[in-house]
Amino acid sequence: MACVYFIGGALGSFLSGFISDKVLGGKRKPMILLGFACAIPFIIILATIKIGVPPFLLLLILSGTGFFSNMIWGPALSLPADLFSAEVYGKAIGFTNCCGYMLAAACPYIMGTLIVEDPVTHIVNYFWSWIYIAFVAFTGIIASLFLVDTRRIKLSIAK
Repeated sequence: MACVYFIGGALGSFLSGFISDKVLGGKRKPMILLGFACAIPFIIILATIKIGVPPFLLLLILSGTGFFSNMIWGPALSLPADLFSAEVYGKAIGFTNCCGYMLAAACPYIMGTLIVEDPVTHIVNYFWSWIYIAFVAFTGIIASLFLVDTRRIKLSIAK
């Protein structure tokens, strides 16, 4: 059951990269926005899911969450290649990943503080930790609205 998220993620990452390159002509922004926007409902479903969900439904939720949340990887990792020359690409992607991983390192601590246990029933509630992840995805939408498809700009300059 745990690998379903990653199988969906691999498919989403591959498909979004393919669509970004072959169908959209190198435009990264639409796939990034689509990934974030479609991941949020699945994350909210994870936040509200109850014990006893049928396995088929759980497989659908996990694969959908993995698919859409990983759609962002291919186009987002291609952005520095579109923005920077080959001489500085390594530094640019390294800096980008460094910032991303430093911010991501805080997420388990924040999520941990948002997980609460009912003192009477001892039932653990993950709702607010998942809502936090949905909020992070929403901030991804806001941030990606500021992206510029540089490949389109470079092509129009070359003409």
